[in-house]
Amino acid sequence: MRNLNKKYDFTTLIGGHLNRVGTKEDVTKQLAFMSDLHAAAGTGLATTKMGEGMQPSDLTNPWAGFDNYIDRVTISCVNTLTPKWKDKLAGFDVFIYDQCLSMEQSLRIDGPSIQ
Repeated sequence: MRNLNKKYDFTTLIGGHLNRVGTKEDVTKQLAFMSDLHAAAGTGLATTKMGEGMQPSDLTNPWAGFDNYIDRVTISCVNTLTPKWKDKLAGFDVFIYDQCLSMEQSLRIDGPSIQ
């Protein structure tokens, strides 16, 4: 994935989304964002401790613990990406939580490999 835009010489990308065509610079920016997203979610998974900051009464509920963990990993990812990307990507504020959650789920379930 990282070298995809280097393999193909193009100036215009018709992605079929929204109201403008894309450029090679758009593809480069998206690949950089995806790399940062992957790293931020991976760091969140590696540094977030299960059960930290939970109400004592919730600690015996494994579902509450897991939900709390996933939320904190996702928020860690959002907080890491926001300073760099909030003003560079359209819809960042609307979609970043879902993107971080999806990447966290993928890394946790499928493993850390990125192509």
